[in-house]
Parts: sequence; C-alpha cells; structure tokens
Amino acid sequence: MGAPSLAAATTALTSAPTLGGCFARASASSKRFDLRQRLSKAALTQSQSVWDPLSARMAEDLGYRVLVLAGSTASAVLLGSPDLALATLSEVTSLVRRICRLSGSPLVVDCDHGLSRSALGVVRCVQEMEGAGAAGIMIEDTELPARFDLEGAKKTKVKGTAGGVALLPTEEAVRRLRAACEARSEGLLIFGRTSAHCLAGRGELLARLKAMKEACAGCSRGGLDGFVIIGPDLGEDDWAEINGLALDLPILVGGGLHKKEPYAAIYTGRRPDMAPKVAVDAGLRVLLTGSDAFWGGLRAARAKMAETAPAPGAGREERADIPLKDLRRSATNASEYEKQLREFAGVDLNEL
Repeated sequence: MGAPSLAAATTALTSAPTLGGCFARASASSKRFDLRQRLSKAALTQSQSVWDPLSARMAEDLGYRVLVLAGSTASAVLLGSPDLALATLSEVTSLVRRICRLSGSPLVVDCDHGLSRSALGVVRCVQEMEGAGAAGIMIEDTELPARFDLEGAKKTKVKGTAGGVALLPTEEAVRRLRAACEARSEGLLIFGRTSAHCLAGRGELLARLKAMKEACAGCSRGGLDGFVIIGPDLGEDDWAEINGLALDLPILVGGGLHKKEPYAAIYTGRRPDMAPKVAVDAGLRVLLTGSDAFWGGLRAARAKMAETAPAPGAGREERADIPLKDLRRSATNASEYEKQLREFAGVDLNEL
C-alpha cells in the first residue's frame, strides 16, 4: 500500500451523510461503497461505537462517518448482560436494522463468531446482516461462548470480555471466513477479526493474518475485505512485521487493550496523528475507539436518576459517583453470570 505523509494520515470527515426526514436516503449499497472508498485511502478514519438509532444520529452530527456496533454494547442493550456471546442472530439483526434505517453512514457489526457454532450459521448471519443494511461485519477466531469442554485449552481473560477466551483452530477460523465470503450477494464487507496477539503472541498473529487472506483469496464472490486486530500496545516492530507480509488489505484496530503511551492515545483516537508511518504503510485504516461513550452515558444517566432516588442507605452523592467498573458489573449483573459460568461451564474467572 502507498505510504502517505504523517500529516495526511488522518482523514478529515466533514461531509454530512445524506438524510431525508426520518429515514436515511443512503442505500445499503451506497454505504458499502463509501466504506470501501474510505478503506482504500492511505489515511486513518476514527470510528464511533453506537448502540441505537439515537446514538448513531449523535455520532454523525459530531462528524463520525464510520459507525460500529460492538458485541459488548449489543449484549448490554439487548440482554443487560456481560459480553458472553449470548445474544441471538435475530436479536442482533433487529438492532442493526433499526440503526441502519436511520443512519446515512456505514455500520460495521461485531458478529462475534458469526452468532453461530457452525460455518452454516455464519452463512445465515451474512444473509441476515446484508438484509438489515450493515456495511460490514467482523467474524472472529475465538471460541465463543465459553464451553465446559474448554477445560485444558488455553484460556485467557481479555479486557472487555466476561469469560475465558480460547483461539479456534486456524483451520476452523478460516473456514468460517470462507463461508462468510461465499455467502454474500450484495457486497457486504467481511473482516477477519483475530485475538491471536492477545492469546498467543506476534508469531501466531502473523500466521493467522496470512492464513485468513490465503484461504479466502479464491472465493467466487470476492476475498476478505480486511482484518480486525485485537491486541495490546501494537508498536512499530509489530507493524513492521505485519507490513512484511504484504497483505495489501485494510486493518482495523481496537483501542481498549492499549495501555502504554503513545499507543493508548493513538488507538483510542485521542492522537491518531501519532500513528507510526509503518502502521499506515502496513494497512492501518480505522481506529475502533471502544464503548466509552456507551458506558459514560449510562453513568451520567445513573447520576441524574440518583438526584431524586428514593432508595435508603447511601447518600445521593455516593450513589451517583459510582466507579465505571462497578457500574458495568452492576448494570450487567456480572456476579450472577460469573456464578453460572463456574457452575455450568467450569470457568472460574478468578483463575484467569
């Protein structure tokens, strides 16, 4: 891919989406075309996580032109649960349809493992997401949801998830992606998402990126459209290795796992101008800035409710000023789900 100057590495997204009355005039096909065009440019685009039509409208008002529905926020909105891959295909599809009905910008949907335990289920997922108006979907390479027979497999607690995570065998992961690429009929973009950097290190990440691209290259309806990399503190050495693969495909990177500076500032979207040149050369195109807006909004709503809350005990000020981590746990009833995971799935989060 071409190497832009760092000054041009951030896309200025100023054009407003075409909206008409209560509905989006932009068709699903035009949104997919728009996303492809953005990904083809050697510049960074900052996405925004949305969870309903109102949040999508607010994001567009603020200038975001790539929207993302994350699995964790979908689980919270639909089920009031932690991110355990419990939402069904029909539930997620309904939410996607409502967002796309209003939004004029492309929506990329985190579809976990294809919202199914089988490759045929991935086929149905693609068909439903195309019909709902999604511009793109992510299919990941982790074993979801947590299963009892994962005992003995490598399980790792990853930030943003509530269960033990294990990588799927590479062969199974790439077959799911092939099924997704062959199933589309209306130009839906397919992104292979991998947590290999978190769970197995750089070597496994590189091997999986290569395997994903090669496995989908011969698909009759087009190959893979890009990658989503979930991994902590991707630095210049990591990007240099990725660049060496000559993948020639766009890469989306999530910001939630990045703790060290300048990586946290870059990947959360606070300082995208600091992205290393080699990252853009390697294909970095979209920053997935996480679900902070969702949880921050819930925290503000809770604080407002607390102003007139009738519950006895703690003072109103104390009830309003709940740490974000505690809010996430209480709002999703995390302790009860953890209890059920221990009892029924043999997964003890305290040991991960």
